[in-house]
Formats: sequence, C-alpha cells, structure tokens
Amino acid sequence: MHHVSQSLVFKIFVLIGLLGLIGPGITFVGLLGQTIVPSRPELHPVSLALIPPSPVPFGQRVQVKTMIENRGPRGVSGAGPFSVGFYYRLVGDPQWTLFTQERFDLGLKANEMAERTVEFQTSLLKDRLAEKSEVLIEVRVLVDFKSEVEEQDERNNQLIAGLSVRTSIFGLPDLSPVNIRFECASLPPGGQPAPTPSISPCPVVGLVRNIDFILITTNIANLGDTVYEGSFTTHITACRVVDPRTGACAPIQQRNPNETFEEDAKGSETVETIERQIPGERYIPACSQSAKCVARQVSFPVALKDGKTRPAGTYRIEVQVSPKGVKEMDMANNTLVAFYTLAGPELRPTSLEFRPSVLREHGSIDVFVTVINEGSSNVETPFDVQFTANGKTFADVVQTRLNVGEPMILNAKLEADKAALKRDQIITIQVMVDPNNTVSELDETNNIIESKLTVLEAKPQLAELHPKALLLNPLSPVEKERLGSTFPQFGQRQIVRLTAQILNTGSVRAENVHVCFAYRATTKAVWQRLESPNCAINNPDPPLNLDANMPADSKGVDSYADLNVDALNPGSYEIRAVVDPPSDDVLDQECKPADIRFRGQIAELDECNNQIVTHMLLLAPIKPDLRVSSKVTPLEGVNFGSPFTLKAIVTNEGDDLVNIPFKVQFTAQRLEDAFNFSGLQPPPLPQVLDTKTIFASKDQPFLPGQSREVTITVATGETPPLTPGVPFIGRPGGYNFVIVVDPDNVVDEQDETNNTTATAGPAPVGPVVNPNQVGGYAINGPDLAVNQNGICVRPAATPAPAPTVQPGFCNGLKLQYAAGESFSVTVDVQNIGVQIARSYNVQIRLCRGQTQCDGAARFVTKTVAMPPLENGRMATTPAQEFSTKGLSPGNYQIVVDVDPPTPDKPFGNVLEQLEKLNNTSALALQITAGSDSGDVPPIPPPPPSPCVAPETPNVDLRVSSLQFNPDVESIARAGKVQVLATVQNCGGQSVPNAFQVQFGYRRVDSSQIVYFSVQTVQPLGPVQATTIQADFDAFTLDVAPGDYDIIVTVDTLNEVREDDKNNNQAARRITVRNR
Repeated sequence: MHHVSQSLVFKIFVLIGLLGLIGPGITFVGLLGQTIVPSRPELHPVSLALIPPSPVPFGQRVQVKTMIENRGPRGVSGAGPFSVGFYYRLVGDPQWTLFTQERFDLGLKANEMAERTVEFQTSLLKDRLAEKSEVLIEVRVLVDFKSEVEEQDERNNQLIAGLSVRTSIFGLPDLSPVNIRFECASLPPGGQPAPTPSISPCPVVGLVRNIDFILITTNIANLGDTVYEGSFTTHITACRVVDPRTGACAPIQQRNPNETFEEDAKGSETVETIERQIPGERYIPACSQSAKCVARQVSFPVALKDGKTRPAGTYRIEVQVSPKGVKEMDMANNTLVAFYTLAGPELRPTSLEFRPSVLREHGSIDVFVTVINEGSSNVETPFDVQFTANGKTFADVVQTRLNVGEPMILNAKLEADKAALKRDQIITIQVMVDPNNTVSELDETNNIIESKLTVLEAKPQLAELHPKALLLNPLSPVEKERLGSTFPQFGQRQIVRLTAQILNTGSVRAENVHVCFAYRATTKAVWQRLESPNCAINNPDPPLNLDANMPADSKGVDSYADLNVDALNPGSYEIRAVVDPPSDDVLDQECKPADIRFRGQIAELDECNNQIVTHMLLLAPIKPDLRVSSKVTPLEGVNFGSPFTLKAIVTNEGDDLVNIPFKVQFTAQRLEDAFNFSGLQPPPLPQVLDTKTIFASKDQPFLPGQSREVTITVATGETPPLTPGVPFIGRPGGYNFVIVVDPDNVVDEQDETNNTTATAGPAPVGPVVNPNQVGGYAINGPDLAVNQNGICVRPAATPAPAPTVQPGFCNGLKLQYAAGESFSVTVDVQNIGVQIARSYNVQIRLCRGQTQCDGAARFVTKTVAMPPLENGRMATTPAQEFSTKGLSPGNYQIVVDVDPPTPDKPFGNVLEQLEKLNNTSALALQITAGSDSGDVPPIPPPPPSPCVAPETPNVDLRVSSLQFNPDVESIARAGKVQVLATVQNCGGQSVPNAFQVQFGYRRVDSSQIVYFSVQTVQPLGPVQATTIQADFDAFTLDVAPGDYDIIVTVDTLNEVREDDKNNNQAARRITVRNR
C-alpha cells in the first residue's frame, strides 16, 4: 500500500451500488458526494443498462434502461417535476449530444424509485462506420439536466456506459468490471491493523476524520461468448476533479498515469495509481454459457491516515482491467469510473473591522479579522493569515490550529508612515487566509476578504489629556467611624483617598497639568471643590507632566486628593476629577467643543473629555439605633379617676447589636404646659411617670431588627394610690406623653436624636380645646368654659330677659355708657367636659384699658358662688350691678374668671381638663362723658379690610368684605336685603377648628345690638377666605324706620386664639323706609 499525506482529512459521502451492466463495451459509473444539507431531496441514477449489451451490430436498436431514486431524508417533500437527459458521444470527443429526454411531471417522493427506458438508434453512427469497422461511444444519463430541483448533492446525477458498435461481431471472451463497492474501517487503539479489521459499508454521509482507510472492491466478469483463459491485472487511478459536472481532471493529472499520489509542498494536484495482479485466475466462464454469471472479486485498500492525509476535494476513481495476451470482443468496457468527495477543513474570513474607523496621515489603525472553520474537520496544520495594504504585506500571523465551527479574531496594526501612505490616498486592505495553501479545502476561492478606505488628513499636533480612571480607597461603599462597634475588622476610616489616572494620548508633551477634584450629594446641583496638590491656583505643586503618545492601555499618571467624610451625612455622593479645567464660570456647564471658554491652560485635540465622575455610597456607622417604633394609648381617652395603659414598642433599627441593659423613660405633661399656653415662665416641667429597663447582655443581645415591648399602667384621681411607685396623674386634661429610650446614653448609637417620641405635636395655633388636635391624650373630667359672647352687659334699669338657649345671645346688649350710668352683668358658664363640676366661683372685674386686669387697673371685683354643674349643661350667674360714677371717660373691659385659683387651691375648686385656656374671657366697654342719663351714640366698627398676604405670623380672622344683594342704600319697612360677608384668615397659620359668625343690627344712635343670624365656618388656611350670607328681613324683624348698622362679628364664642381680637367686627349702614 502506498503512503499518502496526513495533512488533510477526508470525508466520504458515496456508496457505489452494483451496476446491472453485463456485456462487452466500456462502462463508467459516476458517483459524487458532498456535505448533505438537511431537508432537501437527493436525486441520482442507480443503474444504467444497455440491452443488448456491447458490442452490438450496426443498425441494432439499443434499449437504454435506467433506474432513478430520490434518496432524500424521510419527512422531506418529494422532488420534482424534473427532466432526465440521454446523451452520446464518441470516445475522446468532449462534446455530448442529446438524443432524447424523459419528463417526470410528478417528480419522485422521498425513498421512491422509477425506471425509464429509451431507444438509441445505432444508425446515427452511419457516417463514422463508413470509415472504420468499429466505433466506441459513451452513453450518458443525466438526471435533472435542466437543474429544476435543489438537491443535497448536485454532482452525482449522472451515469456513463460504454458501447461498441461494429459492422461484425466475433465470438470472443470479454472481461469487464461490473461494479464498485466502498467499505470503511478504523484502526484499533495503537494504530496497528488487526489481523481481521472490522469493515462495514461506508455511510452515504460519513466523516472521514473517523475513518482510517477505505476498501474499494470491484467484481470482474466475463461478458463475452467464450471462456477467458489467462491472467489479467486490475489498476485503480484517482485524481482531483476540476469540473465535477463533467468529471474532467486537470491536465497535470493526466500527464503521468503511473505517478504515485502525493501532495507536494505547494499542494498541487497529482495522480495516484494502485496496481494489483490476481494470480491463478486463468479460467473465467462466459456469462452467456452459464446459468449464473460468475464474477471475480478484486479489493484495493486505500489508506486515509497512513502517514499523510489526502487533500479535500472531489475525486475521479477509475478501475481498469488489463488482460494479458488475450484478445477480447470489446476493449471499450474494461474501465469503470466513480466519483467521491473528501470533505476537510474550510477556512473563511467572515468580517473585517478597523479601529478606529478612519486612518489619518501619520496615524495608525488596528485591523481586525474574524476567521472561522466552516468545514467538517479541525485544522491541525499551521497556516498563515496575511494582511496587505495595496498589495504590500504589513503583517503575517501564523496560526497552528482551528477547530470546526470555532471563530478566531486576529488583528494587525497598519501604520501610515511605515506603509508610505499619504493623505487622500485610497487604499485596499486585504486579508488572505492560508495564502500558501498549506490547508487543503474544498473551496480555495473564499479565503480573501478586503475593504477600502481613504487616508484622511493628519490630526493637529496637540496634547490630548483625559482621565482614564477615578479610584477610591477605601472602595465604595465607605463606612463612617464606628465607635463601640462589634465589627472591628472594618476599621476606622475618615479619609477617602481619591486617585485619578491621567493619560496623554496626544502627540505633544503636557507640562504643569492641573487636576481638580470635587464632590456633591447625588441630589444636589452644586459641586464642592477639594484641595489637592495638582489643583493650585498658579502652578501645581509638585508639577504634573505627561509625555506624549501614551498607550491607551497604560496606567497613566496618578493625581490624588483626600475627601474627609467626618462632616458628611450618610448617603450617595458623586466624585469628580477634571483634567486641565476651564474657568469656574463654565466648569459645571455642559461642554461645547466650539466654545473657547471650555479650553483650559493646555491646548488639546478634545476639550470635552477631560472629566470623569464616579459614585460613592457613604454608610452610617455600623451601630445599633434604638427608637420607639410604635406607641399605643386608648383611642378615646379615659375618664378622670380610672387607670390606663401606655405601651411602647422599642426596636433596634441599627446594624449592630446591643449587649448592655438600657432604660426606657415615660413622662407626662399637660398640653397647656407642653405648648406653654398658660404663659407661665418657665412652664412646668414634665412629670416622670415611670422608668423601665430593657435587659441585654452578650449572651442575650438585643439584635438588629428585634423589638421589645414596654408597658406601664397609670392611675388617675385626686389622691395618689396607696401602693408606692405606681405612676400617677392627679389632674384631668389633655396630656402629651413623652417616651425616651436610653435617657442615660449608655448605648452608642448611629443616631442619638431619634430616641425621644411624643404622643402630641407639633405645637398648634390657637388654644387646644380638643387634645386630639395635636395627637394628645385626653384624661376626661369636668371643664368649665366661658367666652366673650357669654358676657351680657345691659343697662341696670332694663329688666333681665328670659334665659337664652345658648351663650352669646344677649338681647339688649349695650357696651357704651355715659359717666354716672349703671349697668348689670350676667355670665353664661358651660361645662363642656364629661364629668359633673363641683361648686365653683365666678369672678367679675371692671378694669381700665385693655391691659391685664390687676393692680391700679382693677376698679371693682364681684364674686358669685355657683352650685355644681352637670356636664353638657349651662348656668347663668345672677346679675351683678356696676356703677360708672367717678370713672373718667375711656375704654374699659369686663373680665370674667370662672373657678379662679385661691392660695389653698392653686387650680381652683374644680380640677378641669383645661384650666387656663377657656376659664377667662373679657368684653370691651366704653364710658363717655356727658349727662348722667341717656343713650350715647356708639363708635361704629371698622370697615372691612381684605389682605393678599399674611399680615401676622399667627391666626388673624377678620371680615374682608361686606356687601348687600341687591346693592342698595335703603329698603322699605316691608322689604329685605341679602347680607354677604367674606371671612378671611389674614394670618400665617391655619385656623385649627371651626368657629361662629353672628349677623346683627343696631340703630346708629343706640349701642344695643340685635342678632338675627349665627353661622358656623370651617377652619381656614393662611389668606384663605370664605363667603357666608344671611337675610336682613325688616318686616319679620319688625324694624322701625331709621338708619341702622349691619354688624358682622367673627368668632363670637372666642374659639380661635388670635393676637388681635379688635378687628373681628365690620359694619355697613342701611336705611329702613316707611315704604
């Protein structure tokens, strides 16, 4: 066996069947193979028979019978329609002649076979036989000769048979190879052939890389009329096919039929001849004389991995029988031809990329190429990848291996100066894979990829500075100091070192480069600059110099700054480094390349890539954080005298555990004192109710996320409980309970400011009538209350009217008296609490001016004793008479104190919910000069005064508009007018609660006001206004003709705390006519 090349891997895709050809003549069997593409039909002729067999006499009609098969995979639709062509030609003539064709209109289904028979007229050879006694021709069947069906293999669609046409036939023997069979075998481990190797038929689709050799077997039969006596020799010849369609080989393959098949250094195509002589075969009976044709089998082993491998490609296999010294009937049928394909590696460049995408004069680019092996075997032979520019090689890369389906990316640098490339020159960049053909492939024409580009003008000769990296040490997240932490491995770091790595990729050296650092919170807009050595006002210290043409993958030059995080709050921060910064006025603006304001001190190619920003997460120290996560009090409060429970849930919301005990303190403070409504200086301090201890230790720590419940029970009443140490509150009212966790600060926490939690807050505007307004907790008891409208002043001679239904309706009210007149005062007192009030006193004082009613300002004081008052009820004091004799004209006020304190009872006789806020009220009174009797014209209220912005920081209610609808100056005695009053809050705080507004009238020459409507107004925000209305019906009210003032009074019950109560009234005049 000849040695063959190992440098290529073969893949056999063919299996030759037994030809049904018996008779003298020449027989060619075409068999092609290629990689099977799934899901396609596969048409090919199975047999070609000439009846009668060769040789035939001139004039004989020869039947040409062929069997055609579709061997496509199951499940694939059939092939068709298609046509089959039948050709003939003289041996040695390159031109085929079509003598007939057959049409398959319905095509062939998968795995279906069909037979066709046509006639060949030997009379077509009349002109040739006129010159000689014998003509040798070839008859060919070509399936789908019009290429109508796309198949898996387009190269195995033909069969060729030889035919000898003679003017006379002699009775002679005739040897002919009648079939070819391929069988494959593999060597056992170790590479030595076994005595009896395992041989099996080659698959239609096989991988030659798994096969060591192929056994080619042919059967030799005597197709003549007499016995063949003598020896013969069988030869096998293989050559690479240039045109698989015609089976033609390259001329170089035909020059020496006996040359040993090898692959030379340049991979040229050569011919291999294998010869074997069969000794002792001297008697072969003729098939025409035997019931069964006896054939002699001859086998030829062809090694695929015996030292060398065969180059990939399509091969023409020719088996030739050479009788020795015996004359035959037909010398044309001694040859049998088959075709097969060996598939190996298939190298192909798939992409070509330039980085950067443009090449400038004096510049360079990196050329990247992707190469893939699309064949059926790995490349194990070294091969070159050649890079050229305009045909000149600028790089040659050697590769040693490439597996099937594996992509490989190679790159080479093209430098314009080394390649002598000039501006505006168009160049062709070509990459050729395996230019020396060291790897044998089926397709050697797809190994080149190329592209063109133009050499652009050179970049300006400038520096090009830009930061490559901005590093933090320690890395983000950064933890602030952690005193007392149980995780010491994190250490204590208050300084973060910022390091910027700077590159100069330009062509000019840069000296005295400034690098400035800044930081800001992620939610902020303003950057805070840091001090750094390279950000000096004049020259950096030390100087920072950067050489030109620094590689992009180099580390660069470091510049640093230190960020002190001691004063920073935990959160997310941005860190910025700017190389060669512009002026401060544009530093924080978006860079614009064409704007010279964004240029620094050094001229650069790109002024807009000098900034780099990174982020840092600053964490709070890993410490515990104790706080009250929830607190529980009874929703509806509790009645005075009954106990109640306070419960606090204490949670460790930090990141560390607590392993020492700590306390939880409960305190209570009345709302008047908590928000200093009483005006005492200093206000009373909170009362400590109880202190509980939460126990924690190293064995049982208070872990992050854990919660503990702390509960106390508080007793209420006038006398403390007999059991010592029980938390006790001795007065009813609205309370603010404050819970303090760790009041002694024994636990080091993340946040020491969140250890206090209160049930009430923030401080409201105006008096707190209901503790729920501020989240307070109500201990309900009696609550005596009086307001300005509960004070009724009438002339002393006027009989007291019937009791009013509710306070504020004081018919006959008169607030202006001439010196010497007397008046009486009654006070309406309400118990707005939830318990009965024991007996109490009501103190009525006449005071000068509107200052505090004490000392020289107080003229007369009268005290009235009142019986107990049930909750929800009202009581009116007996009338108390006051005289104005001896009083000078001026402004006075009636001051009323309900249940005033005494030396032995500082909170009065009744312990109330609200002691100071609603127990005192006052009413303005005017005394004029004149006679000792008669009614003096009153001073009218101020006109309405609207506001557009807050005029005081607190609440300020007023009537901002007072109109009539219709807008008239007078009405008939039987008529009426609609009064529209706009109430506005001209203060900077919201009104906390609803309040009352009263509509009244009085004659201009009288001080007595008659009220005809009262309405409730909901709370108002700052500068907010609302309009209410009431009808002034002169007929219904029985108003006598005359001039009247329509008066609107805001907050008649004094329910809203204001700095100025003097602007709560407004008036408008109207005349009532007889008709």
